[in-house]
Amino acid sequence: MKFNLLLMTLMLPLAIVVSGQTSGSQEKTNIAQTYDLDDESEDKEYLIHVHPGATRLMIRIQAELIGGSLEAVIFHPEGSKDGQLNLTADGSGGKSKSSSRSINDKDYEVKSKVKVKGQAKGNFEKQFTNPEAGTWKIKIKLNHADGHLQMISNQN
Repeated sequence: MKFNLLLMTLMLPLAIVVSGQTSGSQEKTNIAQTYDLDDESEDKEYLIHVHPGATRLMIRIQAELIGGSLEAVIFHPEGSKDGQLNLTADGSGGKSKSSSRSINDKDYEVKSKVKVKGQAKGNFEKQFTNPEAGTWKIKIKLNHADGHLQMISNQN
């Protein structure tokens, strides 16, 4: 009897974990990619595979530059643009600038920019309701960029 009770005690958490993984009809995917930039001028592309039936897609681009420039643009699977972040830092303690804009205003977005002498920090977050299935892209153009770049996506 004690053995059966012990066996049931051990099997119950396993049954809960297995049912928790398979009970939902939608897959949840979280992806993050971080880059350390050291006088970087090679363009980057970040791919996000959105599964059919996804109800929400969140894309966040965060960057901090002490020198150079960065432009990040979000593209839908069919190729249309939808959101952009631009940062420029001169690295000398002088002027810096940053800007972000949305091309499609039907979805929720958050933007923030911070200017510190010679540095540029920016954050662009966009949430899409019922996003198109397929491969979304974030294209990053870098020009002698020094700093950090992080791209995060989450869908469910």
